[in-house]
Amino acid sequence: VLFDFPSMNIFLHDLNQAYTTGQLLYDGNTNLRYLDYAVIEQQMSMTAASMFWLDALHDCKLDQSLPLPYDRYRLANEHRTCHATSISFDFGQDLSHDFLTHASLNDISLEHLTFAIYFIFLFKLTSRQTDLCLAGKINNNRYRDELKSIIGLFENVIPLRCQLDPHW
Repeated sequence: VLFDFPSMNIFLHDLNQAYTTGQLLYDGNTNLRYLDYAVIEQQMSMTAASMFWLDALHDCKLDQSLPLPYDRYRLANEHRTCHATSISFDFGQDLSHDFLTHASLNDISLEHLTFAIYFIFLFKLTSRQTDLCLAGKINNNRYRDELKSIIGLFENVIPLRCQLDPHW
């Protein structure tokens, strides 16, 4: 079963209801189901979007992984497990305050500042590779109110490309 993070509250509510009452109420009046959403998404014309991304990424080397210093050699046909690790850490109050202040004073979002710092970090880590492209995820792709109460995978993955000027 796959679903996005916003679906977690719906799932936990339904699980709790089923556990405590022994039944799960089904609302037959729901106008839209995840299957309906998936069919609508599948039928959407992606011609303009495809043309945009082909143009935006025309010279990007998407088939090459980043040359990170700690990566081991991988075969092209190696099976990927899709296992991930989550790491969290605390910057401390002073650095967090400076981070928020810098974003506010320069009128940029925290997300953009975080990505800028991450791209600079990758630039240094990859021996000054200037064209970096990562997969970014827009978590909440629920563009209609009816989608907010449905369990499903509503993520939208987009490439995040940064072309750095090493002489700047």
